[in-house]
Amino acid sequence: MNIHEQILDLIGAGSTHKQAAAEVGVSRQLVTTIAAKARAAGDQRVPKMVGRILHGMSGDPAYSIWCMIHERCRNPKVESYEFYGGRGIRVCERWSNFANFISDMGKKPEGRTIERDNVNGNYEPGNCRWATKQEQYFNRRDSLLLTAFGETKCAAEWLLDSRCAANGSTLYIRIERGWNHERAITQPMQPQKNRSRGPGQSKPRAPSEIQRRVVA
Repeated sequence: MNIHEQILDLIGAGSTHKQAAAEVGVSRQLVTTIAAKARAAGDQRVPKMVGRILHGMSGDPAYSIWCMIHERCRNPKVESYEFYGGRGIRVCERWSNFANFISDMGKKPEGRTIERDNVNGNYEPGNCRWATKQEQYFNRRDSLLLTAFGETKCAAEWLLDSRCAANGSTLYIRIERGWNHERAITQPMQPQKNRSRGPGQSKPRAPSEIQRRVVA
């Protein structure tokens, strides 16, 4: 296999130009040139987002979001790939073009990021919107469901309920320790003790996976 084919295969597998250049041992400029020519020739291994950025909008806040969703869905080398591309989540063909993405989504409002209403669906018009972090949390596929008072709601909703006497970290610790859901939600928290550690006292344990689900 010649160097051109190696580069195009790497790009087709999700590598960035920088990663492909390092893998093959050539300059990034050469990779970009090869990719641009291949794209012009209709090579399907090269996504449409490769090449010149349209309308001079690379500084637009939405541009970094657009790049991110392509990366997480196409590049197995990024940490988040297993939760997106690895689960079959894709970016629609129309959104291979940034101008189309902006046309459908509009400008990114401050403090918001892209959210899929159907978390098992693709990044495409009709399934995506700009959302706050809290709105995202309510829609997360791994939101913890708790049942109390005959009601089943995600933990984030219980934390906003007037009957909840615990904060986020305390609630999750209680559930992890096997507490009854209603007791975990309603039992008042103990007053905080002095947090300073004396000689010989052990350091606090790292948070578990369930604790890391606390509302951002």
